[in-house]
Amino acid sequence: MGGSFVPALRFRALTPLFDPFMAVALPDREIKGRLVEQANLGGAASVLDFGCGTATLTLLVKRRFPGARVRGLDVDEEILAKARRKAAADGADVGLDHYDGGRFPYPDGSFDRVVTCFVLHHLDDSRKAAALAEMRRVLGRRGELYVADFDRANNVLRRGAFAVVRLLDGRRSTRANAQGRLRAMIAAAGFDRVEEISRHAAAMGEVAFIRGVNDGPAGVGGSES
Repeated sequence: MGGSFVPALRFRALTPLFDPFMAVALPDREIKGRLVEQANLGGAASVLDFGCGTATLTLLVKRRFPGARVRGLDVDEEILAKARRKAAADGADVGLDHYDGGRFPYPDGSFDRVVTCFVLHHLDDSRKAAALAEMRRVLGRRGELYVADFDRANNVLRRGAFAVVRLLDGRRSTRANAQGRLRAMIAAAGFDRVEEISRHAAAMGEVAFIRGVNDGPAGVGGSES
């Protein structure tokens, strides 16, 4: 990923508008709330929010499960600075970490859950595969991944609406989403019992909620830096 990642809303000048845009373009909090409900976090001692952005999901997890150790991870230093200001204003004890787009800065098997929302469509296929392998590596045995992201819409009009997202975020990075290949990519990264839990029709397309389990030993997998 490194310096070639696509920033929020594609252009740096639009980064301050990210939260208001997400609130208007998508029911962002509703989708993240549903993801938290589905993620079976009550029994999780440690949770990673991959691609945490401005930490909306990270903070939601911490509010609902204050006893959990919660960390957010993002490649964008500018948006992480905004996230840290939000966390400080919230008085939330969460970790917000930067990484270079390669190996996550955590030991094997560090987390019980990984959650990620509206992140994978920012990554091309090779970076999706690398990130998913890292998510599996940092999950302990029986650890679970929960994804909410755009998927191939069943409705022609919503497929057309997703073309706007593809214009902003790039056709290459959104191709797997548009083709409905996320579940296959999660399985290819070594996750077991990959399933679509539910689906949400949004103004900008259709969002799939997907679960995968790490039934193998912690630390299997890994990505290229």
